[in-house]
Amino acid sequence: MKSFLEISFVIIFICLEIVVAKEGNRIDEPESFPIPEGCNEHDALGKLYYNYQQAFIKITELFQSVNTSITDVKNRVAGLEDEIAILRQDLRVGSNENCKLRKESIEKFDKPLLDAVLENPRAKLFTGENYTGISEDYNFNSTKYEGGCHDLWVLAERVKSVDTFGKCVRLFFDEGCDGYSLAVYPGSKNSNNVFPKLNIVRSIGFCLPNEFISSSFKDSNKTIIGKNSSDLMSYVPDLLEITSEDKYKISFSLPESNYSLTDYLQGPNDRVEMLRALIYPKHLNLSQQAMNSEVTDFYNTLEKHEGDVIGYGIPSSLGGPVNEKFNVFPQNPLSQKEWNQVTSEIHQHFEKHPDPEENVLILLNFEYESALQSRPYAINYWIAYYESSNKRLYGRIFN
Repeated sequence: MKSFLEISFVIIFICLEIVVAKEGNRIDEPESFPIPEGCNEHDALGKLYYNYQQAFIKITELFQSVNTSITDVKNRVAGLEDEIAILRQDLRVGSNENCKLRKESIEKFDKPLLDAVLENPRAKLFTGENYTGISEDYNFNSTKYEGGCHDLWVLAERVKSVDTFGKCVRLFFDEGCDGYSLAVYPGSKNSNNVFPKLNIVRSIGFCLPNEFISSSFKDSNKTIIGKNSSDLMSYVPDLLEITSEDKYKISFSLPESNYSLTDYLQGPNDRVEMLRALIYPKHLNLSQQAMNSEVTDFYNTLEKHEGDVIGYGIPSSLGGPVNEKFNVFPQNPLSQKEWNQVTSEIHQHFEKHPDPEENVLILLNFEYESALQSRPYAINYWIAYYESSNKRLYGRIFN
């Protein structure tokens, strides 16, 4: 029985003979060439080689060409596999480089659209689920408090669903955009029934400026937003405790002094949990001594990241004490710069309104990755202006 290879060559040469005959180029009397070793003039391969050597040479060259091409492809594929391996290494899940590329991509393509969701928010709130029942409107440009916060009148403690018209708003448990807060935006799944997560809604306001850092659209139409909860240093939970009533209830009140800080709470390892300060013009730029050795030693026991500096919850420029452990924590320089920018508005306010009775209230809620860590990864702030202004500000600073 002939081998598969021999049969294949027979078929190829029969086809070649037909083609060559049609073209008038058939070689009827080929030159005499020696039969290859291992073949004889009686077997099929030997006869074909003997009678059609010219054609056989062409076929051999063709197969060699094909083999060369296949080898070249294999080499190219091997090269691609190496490149893919390098790419996988560079873009491995959870790597800093992967996060950097993701953020750059979002910055370039999604950020303008995400920013638009935050701008000039408005909403219609309903007493029933799925946008039914009595309604009340919210518009950022027409609110009770300066800055975009609004207390509900008709629907206070009755809200069940919210239509945000493609924008992002935050609902609050307390008046004045205080306490627990729930973000409602396209993709949050909080709009048609807010009750399971926030059972009482008394006020409504804007979403945080950094609400959608590392977030992206989950659909091709760019309408459904998904937050990246895997990165603590950019994730803003939908349900967020801007200020903590529970912490305030068990905090310690300070005796009246020259400082603006009135209440504080410390946790494990004496880490700061909550601060409250009532600032008057008299508290600005108090003359204080440098940090004493006791506070310095305490600060040195706290966990730190490379580059951290001494942070003050209530800055000394606003009457915060520098020699009290409960006002000190390790702070990233960028975090400190951001907090200084926020509090600089208080200085500007007092410059415009120097009346001694003018005052500003600050509440800080510190968040930690675990129960025993002593370095906060985020600080939530709430600021209320009184007397000549009724502004309400709130936010979250990553540390």
